[in-house]
Formats: sequence, structure tokens, C-alpha cells
Amino acid sequence: MHGSIGVDIPLPGESCLAGMFEVQRRVYEAEKLYTTMLNAKRANLGDENWNTLGTWANITSLYTDQGRLKEANEARVRKLEIRQKVLGRDHLEALLDLHDLAIIRMRRGYITNAIDLMSQCFSRMDQTVGPEDKWTIFIKNIVSRWEMETKDRDRKANSDELRIW
Repeated sequence: MHGSIGVDIPLPGESCLAGMFEVQRRVYEAEKLYTTMLNAKRANLGDENWNTLGTWANITSLYTDQGRLKEANEARVRKLEIRQKVLGRDHLEALLDLHDLAIIRMRRGYITNAIDLMSQCFSRMDQTVGPEDKWTIFIKNIVSRWEMETKDRDRKANSDELRIW
């Protein structure tokens, strides 16, 4: 759609329509619309615009929900880099993007990297918003759970090796 200034701009309802497609599991239509919107926003608003970043988030969520974790990871890394550049490494939104990237990495099986990223997120969250903040507590619990699950998995693997002998 061409706006009055002669450039391609997404219409306000397109985001709602793409979200509706996603809820209806019409992922092809959702992805196509999100991609069209992202390209238009990047061209007209720039990568650093909050609206462009919101569309990056929508695409990343769509990829994650579909199990397209490699693509989700790439999109999340790009969004995190932009968010950190614009807002700073310790801004809450950048830290939440770091949290999301750690979740994707865990789902991809990069356990050590995921725990490291989530631990970084916790440490910076603790310093930025404080130890009593709901996000700090939430992320601390994730780190603790992942570390415990990893230890349990390692312990089980070691006990299985002992049984073989």
C-alpha cells in the first residue's frame, strides 16, 4: 500500500491481521504479512525504530512457535544487537531480549551457552533493577532450575555409565 508520501508503509491494521493469522495457525499468511511489514518498516522507519523492533519480535515468536529455532535465533540475535545499541546493554528491554535468546538456545540444545546467557541476564538484571524485582526473581529461578536439571542429567549419565561396567 502506498501512503500519501509515495512510499510503502504498513497499515495499522496489518499487525492485527498478521496476529490473527498466527492465532489461527495460518502461519504462511502471518509470516508473509510480518515479512512485508518488516521490510517496509526497515526501509521507512529504520532498524532502530521501536515499531520495527516490535515486528522483529513478532517474526521471532512465529519462528519459535513453529520450531524454526535456527531462524528464531538469528532474528533474536539481530533484535538484541539493535536493542543494545539503541537502549544500552542493561536496559530492561535489552535484558528481556537476552532472556528470550537464552530460551531459544536452550530449546536448540545449547545448554551451557543458554545457562551462561541467562546467568548474564540475571546478573545484569540484579544490578539494573535490583534483587527484589519480579524479573530478577523470575530469571534467577530459571537459572537455578536449568543448573539443577543439568546437574541431575549429568548425575544420571554418570550413574548409567557405572551400571554399564
